[in-house]
Amino acid sequence: MGLEVANFYQEQAYKSLNGNTGADIRKLIDEYKAAGREKEIQTKVDEYFCAITLLY
Repeated sequence: MGLEVANFYQEQAYKSLNGNTGADIRKLIDEYKAAGREKEIQTKVDEYFCAITLLY
């Protein structure tokens, strides 16, 4: 349990430092939609999740 808690907070800190919080992803999606760049959204979201996966 202690390791899970530590990993959770480490991931949260990483997201905060790298601008990858849920709110940041939502903002990115909204900006891409407003700019008519819907086709690029999935690529950016995949990059976000790839960065998290590399943590572990």
